[in-house]
Amino acid sequence: MAAEKVFITDEIRARVIDLEYKNLPEEEFVREIKRIYIEETGDDFPAEIGYFHSSEAESLQDDDSGYDGTALHFYSAEKDIDETYIISQGSQDETDWRYNITGIFAGKDISQAQATRAFVRDAQKEFKKGESDKDPLVIGLSHSLANNNNSIAYLMFDTFDVVHSFNGAQVSYYQLFNEDDSFNKAVTNQFSEIRSNPLNIYKVDQDELKKFTEDYYAEKGANIHQHTSINDVLYAASSARGFAEIGEINYYHTNPDFPGLREPFEKIPDEVIKNLQQLVIDYAVLSKDNDDLTHIVKEMSGIDLDISTYLANGSALDKAVIYFSTYLDPMIKDMNEKLPDFIMQIQSITQNSDLIFGELENKGYINLKQKEELVTTFNSLNGHLEEIERLLQREEKNRDSIFRNYALIGSGNDLRKNLNDLIAAIEADLATLTKDEYMDILHDIFESHGISELLPALAQSNKGKTYIGQDMVYVSSKSGKDVLVNISAAMRLYADGKILIEDKQAEIHRFQASIDEHIYHTYETSQRFISWKINDMEQNPFIYSPAFLFNYNPNTEQLTRISIHESLPALKGVDFTPELEALSESAEQGNSYIESYRKAVEEMFDEEEGISTRFDLIGGL
Repeated sequence: MAAEKVFITDEIRARVIDLEYKNLPEEEFVREIKRIYIEETGDDFPAEIGYFHSSEAESLQDDDSGYDGTALHFYSAEKDIDETYIISQGSQDETDWRYNITGIFAGKDISQAQATRAFVRDAQKEFKKGESDKDPLVIGLSHSLANNNNSIAYLMFDTFDVVHSFNGAQVSYYQLFNEDDSFNKAVTNQFSEIRSNPLNIYKVDQDELKKFTEDYYAEKGANIHQHTSINDVLYAASSARGFAEIGEINYYHTNPDFPGLREPFEKIPDEVIKNLQQLVIDYAVLSKDNDDLTHIVKEMSGIDLDISTYLANGSALDKAVIYFSTYLDPMIKDMNEKLPDFIMQIQSITQNSDLIFGELENKGYINLKQKEELVTTFNSLNGHLEEIERLLQREEKNRDSIFRNYALIGSGNDLRKNLNDLIAAIEADLATLTKDEYMDILHDIFESHGISELLPALAQSNKGKTYIGQDMVYVSSKSGKDVLVNISAAMRLYADGKILIEDKQAEIHRFQASIDEHIYHTYETSQRFISWKINDMEQNPFIYSPAFLFNYNPNTEQLTRISIHESLPALKGVDFTPELEALSESAEQGNSYIESYRKAVEEMFDEEEGISTRFDLIGGL
């Protein structure tokens, strides 16, 4: 396989993947690609860039898998470059998160991997319309869910030549067993229990099945290169049954304050992890679109806090209308559908609360006081939810009774009297669980899943470089002590400053042109017209005689000559020279400041580090 010639470092690949999440317009996206390349390499971008987005792919017009990605084609005949990069996005919306559960965890779906293959095919067709008539090197870039998509597309369909992944969701051997016929056959031959019943794949020794999967795909796995933070929650989750870790995987400890959650996850039963994942995903999806607690509670449990408020504040007649009319029916139906699953998810925590929160305490994520508060609060929440479920079951039972009207009065009153208190108690429980201190812990945990925390670890072999967020930072030692210099920010400031100065100079030129056109040119044009008119009047007095009828008697006199003594004054008060000079001086001064800033940054580094070249190239974008 030919070596990659454009995105030649993991830092470039990771930054480009993160750029994909910004959903930039094509022109800005391409410019940012070039900027990242220049910052990282100090060289000008070496090839022409082709761009193709999954929204343009004909084969994905009716696709509902949730796949989203961008294809980039780099071509240079002179430099023998012909590469296509497929940047597949990770989990972004509800469709992606649902796919995480049904596809990855349950192993029932590979639709996004199939969409990946279809997109790559469409992209290749699009790029072949250009100069390249060969099959380019095809590289998959992945983060999170995208590793699962790209890896399966490669393992099953040879969609890629190589895959690079960062904090990726691992492939599931359940997915591969259900969709890859050759692997299915190999597994069936290896495990006799599965020959009699394919569902026994969930019952055979999972450690043996995992090892068999990793050995089966080992040869292809050599072209899957993964970089994973041990603090990433997906790394912890990949210890659950069903996941196979395929490829060359490099591990990094990216958050020294915490040891990671892999060991605690390994102690929690798989079914509990599944329910925990579902609970977290539901909350994440709902709060992303609308973080109002009323909305989240209603969508997750069916409990309508607005109705309970109306019951608390409304008149007796209002309450009766709600309880004994169809206004309550939708809420009861919604709660009957959603509440049991929600309670099951909560019970997964309460039944294992000592284990779950004990492990979090042991690993330093929470202290003893927080552990006790969380255990107590989840038990309280579970009890309140179960009481609501009991009241609902009684309500439903009475609705089917032959004594419906009498029974409903009793159960309705019970429900009305208790519902407000129960919901108030639930709100108090949720307020405890969503306190800032717990939200901060969740933020720290999920922060390790992103690209930003992984970037400094990728650059750790280069002692003179690190990252802050997505910005590349160099270490300068010329002053005798280490000074961190944000090269990305410096380049942005320089490039943006140059653009502002150029825009200002262009506006000054337009202002000068406007003055010339609308004042001086207009004055000169008017002056020429007046001179011509005077000359015409003096040459042709008879033609203009009607204009002078009040000055002579046309019956007895004749106009024979017109003599005009003109005096055209010079323009006054329209000299903008001082203003234009001041504007030009301010632009030059701004440019001088920017160049001085550039020089100050350059002087912090030796010439061979190429900072000056980077400034030149960035300024030309």
